[in-house]
Amino acid sequence: MTETQSTVPERQASLVKTFEHTGSAFLDSLCETAKDTFDANTAYVASLRLVESEYLAVESVCPNRPDLNIAGYCTTGTPCVEVYTSGLPVTVCSDVRVAYPDIHVLEELGSEAYLGLPLENSKGTCIGVFVLEWSESQQPSTMQHIAETLTPYLARISDELKRKIEAHVLPALVSRIRPLTSLGNIEMFQNIVEQAAAITKVATVAIVHRLPNESARFRMLVIHSTVANVDNLEQLVVEYQGIPCSNMITNDVFLESSGVMQKYPDMPLLEQLQAESYLGFGFRDTSGNAIGHIAFLHNRPMRTSVKDCQVINIISSRAGQELQRYALEQQRDAMGASLRVRSKLESLGTMAGTIAHDFNNQLTAMIANTELASIELPESHPSKVFLENAEQSMWRARDVISEILEFAGNSKTAPVECVSLGEVVASAVKDFEQHRNERSQIVSEVAPDLPDIESRRIQIVQILSNLIANGLDAQVDGAQHKVRIAVDMAEMSAPERAICLTGRCSKLPTGVLRVQIKDTGRGMNSETSERIFDPYFSTKGVSRGLGLSSVLGIAKRLNIGVTFDSKPGVGTTFRLYFAIPEPAASARPAARPAAGNEKVLSTPSPRRVATHKTALIVDDESSVNKAISDMLGLWGWHVLTAYSGEQAVTLAESTGELDLAFVDVVMPGMSGFETLDKIRTFHPDVPGVLVSGYSENSRAASLESDKRVVFLVKPFGAQALRSAIEELVNVQPAELQLSKC
Repeated sequence: MTETQSTVPERQASLVKTFEHTGSAFLDSLCETAKDTFDANTAYVASLRLVESEYLAVESVCPNRPDLNIAGYCTTGTPCVEVYTSGLPVTVCSDVRVAYPDIHVLEELGSEAYLGLPLENSKGTCIGVFVLEWSESQQPSTMQHIAETLTPYLARISDELKRKIEAHVLPALVSRIRPLTSLGNIEMFQNIVEQAAAITKVATVAIVHRLPNESARFRMLVIHSTVANVDNLEQLVVEYQGIPCSNMITNDVFLESSGVMQKYPDMPLLEQLQAESYLGFGFRDTSGNAIGHIAFLHNRPMRTSVKDCQVINIISSRAGQELQRYALEQQRDAMGASLRVRSKLESLGTMAGTIAHDFNNQLTAMIANTELASIELPESHPSKVFLENAEQSMWRARDVISEILEFAGNSKTAPVECVSLGEVVASAVKDFEQHRNERSQIVSEVAPDLPDIESRRIQIVQILSNLIANGLDAQVDGAQHKVRIAVDMAEMSAPERAICLTGRCSKLPTGVLRVQIKDTGRGMNSETSERIFDPYFSTKGVSRGLGLSSVLGIAKRLNIGVTFDSKPGVGTTFRLYFAIPEPAASARPAARPAAGNEKVLSTPSPRRVATHKTALIVDDESSVNKAISDMLGLWGWHVLTAYSGEQAVTLAESTGELDLAFVDVVMPGMSGFETLDKIRTFHPDVPGVLVSGYSENSRAASLESDKRVVFLVKPFGAQALRSAIEELVNVQPAELQLSKC
């Protein structure tokens, strides 16, 4: 029996004693026992890093000198690489430093012979190595015997190594998790990336959020790096195009194990982060839409099995849960803000509309009486000029009311027409070139071959002018500034529709024309964001009018969707969404125009000429009722007056013949539409002039094809009234004796 064979039971007994321990104690005892039992110079157990195979972290070591402290080393060019790549024992009986001349660890240990044994998990994946090294050469038979002796224990060693790694990793994964009441989302994300970097030893970890309104871009929520200063990168908005993150839109997991900088040469950030490899885990909402991802960027290659690493999957799952919660909270906050703005707008709009309606009633009476007075006076009368001045002031007051109605969303001042958004944007940019200073810039990007929309050009110009002016005003003093206007085709997502400020996005198709007005200015906090749509609100201390509130009023009326987002120090982006007309829409017949409100003074006409025609005037405002009655009476009509719908119906029932009904649309009790319908039960063919301080109404739109109805918008003058009557009533001008206004 040889000496080696005689010592086998003793050696096995010594190794078995180490099984009394677990975890770090087991590994420490194993290394010490193996070193002494096999007369080795050094024994150590090392684990592979989670993301890379070129680096070993020494978990337990028993060196020949107490001053040696081996925490880890790069395995490139070492025999350890052959161990974990082949999954087989590797022996070097002599001259190991000659065979691997560039490995300083072998030099420090004074190694001459080497034995490396693979440590694998239950799936057969190598997780580390068990190494013995000698300062003298060893016989091949001796090395083979030692390997055979240790092989039965490798499964237990692997389990203890795995347990030690988990004992270090798992507590770190949950050490900073707190209820949301004590940590905000951003701070939670910061903790996650810091933990991830510490656990995985990856150089850079970042969590990003895909912008819900701009699916081609994302915002860098948090980033942690040990190789570069990244303070200026948080909250940075980045384009997906041309970077490895673009793969996260369609992939749940994406790995670029090496050569990232070479494959994406147009991204300087990769060079700044010294990124050699990239691993991303994508996150989705309940509808399956990509909402962001966590990215691991390392300055060395990653091993291909890293995608299946349990620890990294746990980290990513945690980040995904927080990002889903963050996205929902952002959507909820945006919806709440838009609802508050819409509610405020509706309340102010109702108030403004009511004021405008009442004021338009008074203006109508004032204009009518002024014109009547002008008719009564001879052309040479010295007071004539004062009446002309008064009437002109009244028409200017009408323009002020029109602005209020723009804000209220109840004005219709221009016809629908085909509008090229690209041309409108180009014209707006040209107009504002003279208003910018030398440090500001306005640029436009219009996608080719965009279809025209059906809208009102002058009011779209008004919207763009307000938003561009707002963008220019956001410039930080002394800083370079840019306002960028982009026009393109887009697909509207559910989150975009949910935060629509005008409530019109639900009416838009999925495919829309989108106009984005983005500035690089100071941005706004949530408090300011909720007030920017208030009339006369300004952050500059001096307000210039209705501003953004009129933008919402016009957009609401034209069925334009509006969203916006703003971040302090980053800037503000407004988005307008326009419906694309159906191909046949441009061939539809034009709506019958209403009589106009020409600002022309009356000239004298005969005092009264009997027409044998009867008109019923219905208006709850007595001054309007009397002014219109006087006007028609002067033109020779027999006039009946009523101050409510109910009173008008009673008069119509008792009147033998009725040739015209002049009816106010908005009245207490029965509306003008209902009143006209009731009047027509007694006089089926009677034509109607419907008037209101508002110009748009769903019922009014349905009556556009009724040739027996003409709409007038208050205030109006004698010319508009004359035109309406001529259009409706079959009376020759000489017989009617209307003044030629």
